[in-house]
Amino acid sequence: MIFIPKLIKSSWLVIILWLCTTYRMWDERLIYKPHLQDPEKTILTQEAIISVQGVSLRSYLEGLMATTISSNASKGREAMEWKANHSENLGLALVP
Repeated sequence: MIFIPKLIKSSWLVIILWLCTTYRMWDERLIYKPHLQDPEKTILTQEAIISVQGVSLRSYLEGLMATTISSNASKGREAMEWKANHSENLGLALVP
C-alpha cells in the first residue's frame, strides 16, 4: 500500500491488465482510492492472479512470475515515492 497526495479526490480508479496465452493467465489490478482519514492522500493497492496450466513446472513458473511482479511493483512504488518527495522539495504540485 502506498499513499500518493492529491492524486484523486473522491472516486476509485481501477486498472486491469490481462494476459492470456496457451499455458499461462495473468490478471493484474491496480486500485486507486481515497484515503479515509486524510482526503489529501490516495491509496494504491495492487493485486495479481497468476495461473499456469499444462506445464510440468507449474508451481515453479507461478512462483517466478509472482516474484517478478512483486519486484517490479516495488520499483514502481519507490519511483512514485521519490517523485512525490522531490516534487514537494521543488515546490511542484502533483495535481494542477
